[in-house]
Amino acid sequence: MVKLENVITGDRQMSLPVWTKKYSIDLKFAQMLLKSIKEPMEFIFNLSLMEKVADNMKEKSREQLRDALLRLQIWCSINSHNDPLLAEKQLFISQVMEKIFFESNLLTDEEGINESIKDDKE
Repeated sequence: MVKLENVITGDRQMSLPVWTKKYSIDLKFAQMLLKSIKEPMEFIFNLSLMEKVADNMKEKSREQLRDALLRLQIWCSINSHNDPLLAEKQLFISQVMEKIFFESNLLTDEEGINESIKDDKE
């Protein structure tokens, strides 16, 4: 079974601390991200701080964060049979994070889909 930490890092072998160091992402932020997905109600208490940290990330770090949120959304959809209610909450939280941090959702918004296609053409 795939660990949630590895979904975030995008690598079955990479730990969260290694991922944060590699992509210059604050470890505490990454831990709040993980906890917010594991326990969706936690996001309510982490929202303000996470938003501030995400807004101040460098572009490379922001790209990794968005990729992590996309992986989480896909993972939630694939694993919804295990615990449908939890998976629905986790999907919702990962979508809300993406919307707050990036102002669009690549997998659900028409704007996000068009932005992704435009980036691929450039």
